[in-house]
Amino acid sequence: MRKFRVIVNNEQHDVVLLERSNNSFHLKINGKNVLATIEQPIQAPVGVRAVGLQVNEVKAPFASIVSKIWVTDGNIVEKDQPLVTLEAMKMQNLIRSPRRAKIKSVLVNQGQKVEKEQVILIFE
Repeated sequence: MRKFRVIVNNEQHDVVLLERSNNSFHLKINGKNVLATIEQPIQAPVGVRAVGLQVNEVKAPFASIVSKIWVTDGNIVEKDQPLVTLEAMKMQNLIRSPRRAKIKSVLVNQGQKVEKEQVILIFE
């Protein structure tokens, strides 16, 4: 679940991405459930890298300690495959891959403290 704050026509909206499947997104906008569908991708302007909603970074969801790293640079991972185990308040939390991807770089080491929202690995 990802949360966003967006501004449309100078009005602020709280958006929660509940689920994504192919070209449709189940969203909650200002507390109301909405189904959004992408009909045709929009081309990015020259010089802008278009990644859409594809996740290229995995961030720590909370301050914690890296207790185990399951992957290394160059690995191909499948959706939901374990990437890193984080430990906080004596609880271990397994961070899984959001998609099939190749690991570009693991940015943390076992035993390292990480802050909330710190990038822990990058996909190609």
